Amino acid sequence: MWTAGCMDEVCEGSTNPERSFVMGWPTCNCVATFSSEEHKDKWLALIKSRIVAGKEKDDPKTVPLKIFAKDIGNCAYAKTLAVNNTDSTTDVIRMALLQFGISGCVNDHRLWVNSSKDDPPYPLIGHEFPFSIKMSHIRDGGSSAGGGPGWDPTSPTDCPGALLLDQCLPPDTQCQFILKPSKVSPGQAPLSGETAGLEGPFWGVRPLSLMRSHQQFSN
Repeated sequence: MWTAGCMDEVCEGSTNPERSFVMGWPTCNCVATFSSEEHKDKWLALIKSRIVAGKEKDDPKTVPLKIFAKDIGNCAYAKTLAVNNTDSTTDVIRMALLQFGISGCVNDHRLWVNSSKDDPPYPLIGHEFPFSIKMSHIRDGGSSAGGGPGWDPTSPTDCPGALLLDQCLPPDTQCQFILKPSKVSPGQAPLSGETAGLEGPFWGVRPLSLMRSHQQFSN
């Protein structure tokens, strides 16, 4: 799970930044708006503390992340980075630029994710944790890639060591991360969005490729 303040990136409707924040997991984002700044601060502090506690229990805490470069001049086709559970998308882009030897700033590039061979890749905003996206994909893919219910793709007997995580799934089901220039290519449709207002404690989510939801909390 992650939190952020980039409401404009996630929700196309009007939001009050003093009473709102972004949260997501692991390929969805939503904006939560509370009745007061005090309520928002209390919830945000609680969620952040739970995130920290959860990350302390992660095992492994570092995974190899293979980054494919696309539409970026003459550079290596792919690089594998050691990414830990606290590295944001922006951190990963910064590391990838160094590894690829690419000049330019982080804001000139964007990290995309392709989580299925049947779905198009979608761009990450910058606050997400690629570690969490990959681990979620491994867990979800493991049970549907022959392991069956109860199969743990990260257990020592099935997958000894973090460096072998990619080998636990068939190549056509592995999650791919793609580094591209941040400019929108011709023919690339912008992300669409919607807003919603709810009275109860419900977090509406949609895939990152389509999801830009806004939830209203009365308390």
